[in-house]
Formats: sequence, structure tokens, C-alpha cells
Amino acid sequence: MPDTPYDLSDVSAARLPDELYACRVDLMLTVHDLATASARLAAMQHEIITLTRLLAEAQVERTDHVKALADTDLLASAAARQRQQLEALGAEFAAQTRLLAAAEDRAQRAEQAAQDATGWLRALVALLVTGPDGTARPAADLAQLGRRMVAAGIFDPDWYLATNGDVKAGGAEPAQHFLLHGLAEGRLPRAAAQAAADRAGPAHG
Repeated sequence: MPDTPYDLSDVSAARLPDELYACRVDLMLTVHDLATASARLAAMQHEIITLTRLLAEAQVERTDHVKALADTDLLASAAARQRQQLEALGAEFAAQTRLLAAAEDRAQRAEQAAQDATGWLRALVALLVTGPDGTARPAADLAQLGRRMVAAGIFDPDWYLATNGDVKAGGAEPAQHFLLHGLAEGRLPRAAAQAAADRAGPAHG
């Protein structure tokens, strides 16, 4: 294809149709080239639009990924805090368990001390409340024995009733109840015996 327009002034009449045909062919080729270039340009524009859309989607995905990483970090921090709290609760539970075991041990020692403190009295009362044949002595004898215990300071009826509400509610005579039932049930006869049992409790075991 020539770089300048055709100059037909020096073309003879015989050659004019050929030159016109050549110009027409060149023009058609030029139009075809322009159409091809236009199609390529349109394709490139479409590719640019597609790449722009893909880039925008990639940026959105990157933003979501960064947010997901941030959320993961937050969850990891929360999990670490929860783990620390669980460990602290576990340590506190273990400490409370040890305290409970120690309290139960002290209670058992105190109960054993109370049993030991009244063991001699229990054996003595067992002999006093039964006759030679092993039967229970009359109520009058038990009442007299109870009065002697009170006079000797061995038994405190007021403290016994105040400490044992069920005995008071039942209307039983405190000394007789202690002799017949209370001592065998592990009830104490007076406040001093309770204090002695409390003092002796931690020292046993």
C-alpha cells in the first residue's frame, strides 16, 4: 500500500481501470486492517475490563482474608484467656478440695476425740443403768443417778437441752435421756466436755 494518495494525472486511459482496481483493493485491505485493529482494540478493552474486575475481586478476597486472619487472632486470644481462666478455676478447685479434705479430717478427729473423752463415762453409765441381771434399773434409780451427776458437775441439763433441740422438743428428762440414749448416740453431757473435745480434736490422728 503506497504512503501517499494515488496521482492519476499521468496514468493513461488504458491503464486507468487497473490503477482504479488496485486503489480499490488497497482501500478494501485498509478497511479490513482497520476492522481487524478495531476488533483487537475491542478485545483488549474487554480484557482490560475483565482484568479490572478480577483485580477488584482479588482485592475483596484479600480484604476478607485479612479480616479472617484478624478474627482468627481474636479467637486465639479469647481461647488463651479462657484456658487461663480454666487453669485458675482448676487450681482454685484443687485448693478448695484440699481445704474440704482437711476440714473432714478435723471433723473426724474431733468426733473420735469426743468418743475418747466420753469413753470412760459411757462404760461407767452402762454399768450404772443396768442391774445385776442386765435389765434396766427403775426410773427412780435413774433419776437419782441423774441428780448425782448434776450435783457432781458431770452433767448440765440446761446445756444438754439447749444443745439437743430434739430432746427438748420431745419433753424427755435430760439426765435420763442422756443415760439411756444420749451417751450411746455420742451426745456430750456438758459444755466443758464439748470444749475438751474441740481442743483434743486437732491433736489426734
